[in-house]
Amino acid sequence: MKMPEVSPLIGNWLFSSVVEDDALTRSYKYRLLVIITVLTGMLMWMYSFLAIFLVTSKDLAIIGFVCSAIHALCPVLYKTTRSMVFSVYTMVTAGMVFQFAFSFYTGGFYSPTLIWFAVLPMIVGILTNKTHALAWIFICVVDFMMMFFLQTSRLVPASQLTADGRVVAQFMVGLGLIGLVGGFTLFFIELGYFYHNKISAKNMQIRQLFRAITHDILNPLASVDFTQSRVIKRYPDLEAELNHSRKVIANIRQTVENARYFDAADSGRVVLNILPVSVGNLLDSVGALFDERLREKNLILEVDPEIRNVHVLGDEISLRTQVVNNAISNAIKFSPPGAKIEVSGVSHGSEFELIIRDHGVGIPPERILQWESVGGLASTLGTWGEKGTGFGLLLMKHYLDKAHGRLQVHSVCSHIDPKNKGTRISLFLKKAPAIS
Repeated sequence: MKMPEVSPLIGNWLFSSVVEDDALTRSYKYRLLVIITVLTGMLMWMYSFLAIFLVTSKDLAIIGFVCSAIHALCPVLYKTTRSMVFSVYTMVTAGMVFQFAFSFYTGGFYSPTLIWFAVLPMIVGILTNKTHALAWIFICVVDFMMMFFLQTSRLVPASQLTADGRVVAQFMVGLGLIGLVGGFTLFFIELGYFYHNKISAKNMQIRQLFRAITHDILNPLASVDFTQSRVIKRYPDLEAELNHSRKVIANIRQTVENARYFDAADSGRVVLNILPVSVGNLLDSVGALFDERLREKNLILEVDPEIRNVHVLGDEISLRTQVVNNAISNAIKFSPPGAKIEVSGVSHGSEFELIIRDHGVGIPPERILQWESVGGLASTLGTWGEKGTGFGLLLMKHYLDKAHGRLQVHSVCSHIDPKNKGTRISLFLKKAPAIS
């Protein structure tokens, strides 16, 4: 059962968390609270004893012991209220009051102990969130300026710290800062590992759920497709009526397969078998695959014969199914009926640029910027209302990154330049050694 982050007895908005942590994070932050309380508490008790023996005013020692006692009770306060924010505010307020008083009696604005104000927002930020850290930055700046005002108004008494006390206080500031800042650095590193492991575990859960869902989707689709094939064989006159649903099923299956491939490639389960691949053979198989879609839209797939004898390095199956197939599919999707899709290539030293050029609607400049910044594009409808998966460019880029290639997208929208509209996909691949 989820425990409330804020006690009902403390209903003020100041003590409510902006971000609700789960039980694991709360447990981790509680351990950090205990460690920080011990480290900073040691310094406060040392300053309190310093006030007894090396400061002439005994009022400072009383303030120190009271604040140190309140400070030490913060872990217990958290266990009682279940409010990390309330506990942290109590802890840093006790520390701030004591350090302000210590500075007031030991030099005011010129006291080295004022430097401890800089640590308070860091403590708050580690244990709560950014909003409260910003609040304590403001509070500490106000306190610092208040001490400056008291100093300039001559309301600060002469330093009551003895000569030996000044030496001890300076040691405490120097060594204390080194210890605390070093400790906080370790906390931040550990916190980064903690959240990394937590995110990794969550991602693994999502991957396992995704794999189970896609597996459960593909099996019924295969069964439905098999049943439809049997129906068509038995009743050939129903083929025309069932063709639409078969295409829908094929699109769903392709979407799921693309998603499964991306998951496998992203998790390192796909190992690329890099070998010389004939561009001519690659394009022949792709052309055969899309022959029906090309005829439906009355499109012409024009391949430059000069590139047919070129060989590139790649994993033939992945290069065909995840790269070239997606590039041709997108060109068909966004080309108007009767248009031409051109496939050509250019050699650049050790690289070969395979170009798929369509004369379709083009991609708006803002979506090109989106592609360049995040590496993906949301799916849009084709010229015949074809639905896409949005995976195309993402899969292409993912493969090319792993195969030491690269992808470039250049597009001109019809409303910008109707004569030169269309999209050019450039696949930069490593050329294979010459093959006789």
